[in-house]
Amino acid sequence: MRYFFVIVGFLFVGVPTNSASRNFEEVVEQTMKKHGIPKSDFGFSIGSSKLEYSLNSNKKFVPASVTKVLVAGAMLDRFEKGAQFNTELQIGGNIEGSRLKGTLYLKGGGDPSFTSERLWYLVNEFWRLGVRQIDGDIVVDDSVFDDQRVDPGRDDTRVDRAYDALLSGMSFNWNSVNVYVRSGKSLGSSASVFIDPENDYIKLKGKVVTKGSRPRVKVSRKSMEGRDKIQVSGSIPLGSQEKVIYKNVSFPSLWSGYNLKEFLRQRGVLVKGVVRLGRLPGNSQVVAVSPGATVQELVSLMMKFSNNFIAESLTKHLSIVGGASRGNIQGGVTEMRSHLREMGVNTDAFKISSVSGLSRKNKFEITELWKLLNEYRNSFKIGPEFIASLPVSGMDGTLKNRLNGRFTRGRIRAKTGLLTGAVALAGYMQNRNDIQLPFAMIYNGSKKPWDVQVFFDDLLTRLIQL
Repeated sequence: MRYFFVIVGFLFVGVPTNSASRNFEEVVEQTMKKHGIPKSDFGFSIGSSKLEYSLNSNKKFVPASVTKVLVAGAMLDRFEKGAQFNTELQIGGNIEGSRLKGTLYLKGGGDPSFTSERLWYLVNEFWRLGVRQIDGDIVVDDSVFDDQRVDPGRDDTRVDRAYDALLSGMSFNWNSVNVYVRSGKSLGSSASVFIDPENDYIKLKGKVVTKGSRPRVKVSRKSMEGRDKIQVSGSIPLGSQEKVIYKNVSFPSLWSGYNLKEFLRQRGVLVKGVVRLGRLPGNSQVVAVSPGATVQELVSLMMKFSNNFIAESLTKHLSIVGGASRGNIQGGVTEMRSHLREMGVNTDAFKISSVSGLSRKNKFEITELWKLLNEYRNSFKIGPEFIASLPVSGMDGTLKNRLNGRFTRGRIRAKTGLLTGAVALAGYMQNRNDIQLPFAMIYNGSKKPWDVQVFFDDLLTRLIQL
């Protein structure tokens, strides 16, 4: 009889009870009161396999970057495991000895993760052909995507910071340049200023002086005739740690081509022609291929670090799955909505303006967002990679420095969201009884976002101990 009661007690812990919703409600209300959160400003849904508690369940909230949950789910659903977007070098013309008497084509496959390492791989593949001079031009073909460089659903304000990088079917280093400033060897001397990677696309101007007690460096970027001018000014203290500033580029496809030309030069290959945009001819020949990151890797990069550039690039790929001849945002959103219908959620509960979440026009119903998370958890096709892509509390991504207490570290995997007046968190928590609970919480109001994050973390710390 003793063994019988032990088994029954164990099963009782693992199954939701009617008291669960009462416990959730009590903890939520107490924590809201403690932090001064008005009920009307907060939406919250939670449950282990069915919805056990919800606040403002049918109210639409601005989700900020939690919008990327939809992009991630649709990508993992629509693409096979291990799918990649490759970048190619193709030639038009003949190789005679060590010379290419023709054109070198850089064909973009829409890989948002194409970086210096992948470009070096491509250049080394080409170098082994024995070509040391290209008589013609470098032509960049970015036609896998349309020419819309910015998601039209984003807020209208454009800045030159890296997070606002422009889209292209041929991207390089997140379509951004690194500007490094290092102090001189004596007070009053000129500081060293570098761009990385160096190439003819960027014209670097300005002067930074070694002086003062803290860095006061200003960097601006201005476009000019298919290239960019970087202007650097200000001061940096003697012996100060090197300062790095990231700026996006105005012409990402040409930026990619100029970097290819520079990498070839460093490998001993002279390009006689210019860098320009164009399309592959029908008779070109593939000579080198750089495999892109897998879809699973791209989704993880997007979710862990809330990367807007990846989110918008992946959305364009979704449109191609839906039948578009060239990747575009609107077609990708249509495919995302189709995916939501197939997951059994109410598509009217999701208003999507900006796929990266950079718009207050995005609106989600909290219960349908919870339902979608629950469906993903139960999907063998989507669930494992989706959950693995989420930031882990106290460990990595945008949750690395949050929820690091002994009850919460490593027990929460969730996507963050942050805009002026909007704070969000959605994912999964594992409570003290090792029950996995999908949850979604969104705040829309006037409190400072950092104070709201403290409220979120306090609430989860309490709930995880129920």
